[in-house]
Amino acid sequence: MSLLIHLLIFCFATSTEVPTAARQALNALPEKKVTLSVVLNKSIESSDSFQILQTKKQAIPLAELYSSSSFDLQMQGSYGLSEDSREMAASIMPSDIESESYNLTFSKYLSSGTSLSLTLDHGSQAFNVASTDIPEYFETKTEFRFSQSLWRDAFGLASRNNYRAGQIESQATKKEYEKDVQVWAKDVGSLFYSTWLAQAQVKSARTVTALRKRLLNISRKKLQRGTTEQPDFLQIEASYMAALSTQEEAEEALQEAWQRLVVLVKLPLEWLDIDASIIPMSLDEPSKTARLLCETQKQVESYALKELEAKAKAARLKDLASENLKKPDIQFTASIASNGIENDAAEAISEAGDYEHDQWFVGLSFSYPLENSKAKADAIQANIERKVWEARYQEAKANLDADWISRCNDLRLKVRNWDRAMEIAKKQRLRARLEEKRFSIGKSNVLQMVQAGNDLAQSEFNLNQAEIALREAAWQVMDLSSQVRSYLQGIGVQIP
Repeated sequence: MSLLIHLLIFCFATSTEVPTAARQALNALPEKKVTLSVVLNKSIESSDSFQILQTKKQAIPLAELYSSSSFDLQMQGSYGLSEDSREMAASIMPSDIESESYNLTFSKYLSSGTSLSLTLDHGSQAFNVASTDIPEYFETKTEFRFSQSLWRDAFGLASRNNYRAGQIESQATKKEYEKDVQVWAKDVGSLFYSTWLAQAQVKSARTVTALRKRLLNISRKKLQRGTTEQPDFLQIEASYMAALSTQEEAEEALQEAWQRLVVLVKLPLEWLDIDASIIPMSLDEPSKTARLLCETQKQVESYALKELEAKAKAARLKDLASENLKKPDIQFTASIASNGIENDAAEAISEAGDYEHDQWFVGLSFSYPLENSKAKADAIQANIERKVWEARYQEAKANLDADWISRCNDLRLKVRNWDRAMEIAKKQRLRARLEEKRFSIGKSNVLQMVQAGNDLAQSEFNLNQAEIALREAAWQVMDLSSQVRSYLQGIGVQIP
């Protein structure tokens, strides 16, 4: 409520009017102020950066889909119609052949290294032999084939390793997406924090300018009374002009930061018409969550580490699979087939299904590329990738504990710095008021007053910086412990 009162007071004092559309947009916000949750939710709704992030989410199942494609059920079909009226070399050879054929095949490769296929053929044929027309007849064939790898993909070991590697790679992609979500949220948060900081610096600059202006008015009266000298008046006037220049520079920086926030996050464009210094903004408090994490967790696993761990596991499985695929292959094959030939299509199909005229086959086959260059190259590449990802994972794991301690220590330091900055700013505000009273009654000189104003400005600047530094340190802790999404949910931000 106090922020709204300050807003109204400032608007009245500067004759700045908020456009109607912009005022309506502001009033529709929770608590009628711009917060981190408002900025993030608006960014989720419409920003280009979040849309790019969502395209990465779509890639999560790709690796698993690719690896499972070898187990997909396959279906093939064909249809043919032909007429052959070519001249035959002998009269006893069939001529004027008319035929029609249908073919349907189902096949599937199982994770046990087994190939199964079922083939159905059906067709009709009519022809002439020695000037005698042979009436149309129908033939139906069925064949079921079973094949089992006994060496290269013995009992599906290589296939299952590749499939499992694909599943784990999809898990790694999901961890990478969660990591990118945290980076995106931190980037948007940094944009919001920089805008808040720019606004806070404007407020501080205006406070200093107002102080210098009061001193200038007091000094002018004292000059008129003859109780102060011209050099002292000029010094205060110069300090006022310097403060005014600093204020204008801060206002320009704020407007640029606000415009950048509105455009990149795609906040309502009407907000571009608002003086950014009068917009009520409120900071979140991530430091409480981060400090609790540092107190309760001695070890953490970041999304970056989880991603590397998954990639190392997937690379290991691919390496094992590639070693299998270098080996020769021995296939055990068995098949059973049947056919039926009748003048009626239905009878031919029934006869083939009854297996009255069957054929069976059992055999072994052996295959091995003598040089096997591709399989060897694939195995070398898989082994290299395994070593690389395992090394990256071990390196990241070794550094994580040290990073966690360092970030928690940095958070504690930022908390202490913020406490000191608060106390220093409080004392400098009191000092500036006291010096102003002393100066008005002639107990303080110009240099003391100017120095008090400078120290106040610096303390306000340091406090504003400490506010942001504390929050950035807290985000670093939450990022390393994979708790950014959980924190955002707590402040009303639901990331898909």
